[in-house]
Amino acid sequence: VERVDRKRLEDEYDSLIRGLRATDDNPVVATSRDFTLTNDAPGVGVTPAPTLAADVPSGPMPGNIRKARHFLGTLLRLLEYLKTRLVLSDVLIETPGQFIETLTSSIRTERRSLRFVHSRLTSLIRALEMPVSHSGAIAHLERVASFATLAATYESGFSLVFEPGGFMLGGSAALLRRTGGATANSVFAGLPGMPPTGAAAHDNRAPGWDTVLHFSCLDPSIAMQPIFRRFSSVILTSGTLTPLGMYESILGFRAVVTDSFGATLPRECFLPMVVTRGSDQLTVSTQHSKRHDRAVIANFGKLLLDIARCVPDGIAAFFPSYGYMEHVLSEWNRHDVLGALLATTKLIFVETPCPAETAQALANYRLACDNGRGAILLAVARGKVSEGIDLDNHYGRAVIVFGVPFLHTESPVTKERLAFLRQERQISEREFLTFDAVRQAAQCVGRAIRGKTDYGLMIFADYRYDDDKRRRLPRWINSAFHRDSVNMSTDMAVTMAKRFVRAMAQPYDRGDLWLAGEASVVSKLTFLFPCFPPCFLRSSPEKNTEVEKSLWTGQKAQAFFSSNSQPGSQASRLKGASSASSDQQQSSRKRPHSSIAAEQ
Repeated sequence: VERVDRKRLEDEYDSLIRGLRATDDNPVVATSRDFTLTNDAPGVGVTPAPTLAADVPSGPMPGNIRKARHFLGTLLRLLEYLKTRLVLSDVLIETPGQFIETLTSSIRTERRSLRFVHSRLTSLIRALEMPVSHSGAIAHLERVASFATLAATYESGFSLVFEPGGFMLGGSAALLRRTGGATANSVFAGLPGMPPTGAAAHDNRAPGWDTVLHFSCLDPSIAMQPIFRRFSSVILTSGTLTPLGMYESILGFRAVVTDSFGATLPRECFLPMVVTRGSDQLTVSTQHSKRHDRAVIANFGKLLLDIARCVPDGIAAFFPSYGYMEHVLSEWNRHDVLGALLATTKLIFVETPCPAETAQALANYRLACDNGRGAILLAVARGKVSEGIDLDNHYGRAVIVFGVPFLHTESPVTKERLAFLRQERQISEREFLTFDAVRQAAQCVGRAIRGKTDYGLMIFADYRYDDDKRRRLPRWINSAFHRDSVNMSTDMAVTMAKRFVRAMAQPYDRGDLWLAGEASVVSKLTFLFPCFPPCFLRSSPEKNTEVEKSLWTGQKAQAFFSSNSQPGSQASRLKGASSASSDQQQSSRKRPHSSIAAEQ
């Protein structure tokens, strides 16, 4: 590299020196970020800084990693050290401070230099203009560099868990894995001293060879505190922000105003149901005593099959974990349930831990729904589909949640998080586990309803969705439960689903969508912003702008404005409040910090 890219390395070193001199003259104008994060040279894309913006290291680049040769030597020693730490047979838990203290003494470097590892690697990759063909190897180095930077930056609120034979959890901030498997995502493949890969290596692995290092964030308030420090008023709003008090404890703030709003819809366009029994009247659940019962798995399969026969377009089904989903699919395949599902003309797609495979499956799922054939998407709670994908309109006419998606309590990472919440936030394990499970279930079923014109079924398949858990669901979901829809068998659920789908197929006046719940919308705005002047409310429709006229048309809109033009009406009060808002602007800037948490 020095022989071929000598000129590029010299130019990069000169830029570092220039940055150092500029920093000495004016530390505010020039920092290390000026020349490491703004270079747009072509080549391999690099990841952004792993730390929060306020924690990105500033100042000159440390001298011991300024030259490329010295930096690569430090990086190689870091890799060799991690190789030795990942050989163990028992779970080991350390704080970032303990880990960095041992690391710095072993590889002969300073903590400050480790904070710059990610930015230094970023600068080197961009200076060399690495080709895209090297992106796979570079991604592994970036993972190691991100881990080193995070561990050196944060001393509290994080935990390092060395887990032999562990599973790579997506919730950890940084993950390193050492394994001899041919298909594993290893950051050490091809390095000197590593064993051969393949089936032979897998069969002859030494104890503790398959090890995962989790760098897990225990305190989510670390990410929120910079926002609270920067802004005097913060609004937290979400469709699944329930219960509101739990977020105050976890995120470390005090909400001055809290409220939970219902859904303003022109019709009952979603139907939540709790299926507690199969067609054979046997209880269904994913609790450990029942989850491997073949009768329970068969009832889950019949529920999905019957719903697929009566619900058009796309259906999403969520499982508590990848392992349980694989077990259920194996049983379904053995008893020809998958064949019966395919016979309904719907294709079947499965989410996997691989992001690329999941993206491909999701694209094909959407294509099958667009073609009119329909499809079934089998996914996992806490996966990509459950938290980041919208299954709006015909992509999600029904969502089924098999079981209650509790966290795996035997995981060392989960144990550390529960211990932290118990000691630092006084939140019991049972309280947090129930809160997290219900929130994840709400996230899953919320994929189906993404607008006023949308409709879909929400099916919770587990007898443990009792009154206590349903109360923890968002208000807009909990209020939609009927007396006959909370303790149902599969046959009863299918009958109600057919009736619901038939009702949704009837024509309705789409012009009522905007006007539906207008008084409720106004009350929500005035609740959150007592002095907020809504621009779309005027004393008469003639004063509206062209945009407002396009939104408020017809006799209903005119009647709404006319009824609100009288003295003392909602519009008059808001109009009066808007005239007083300018007088209160200066005083509001002097108010102490406040936070508003709302669920809508």
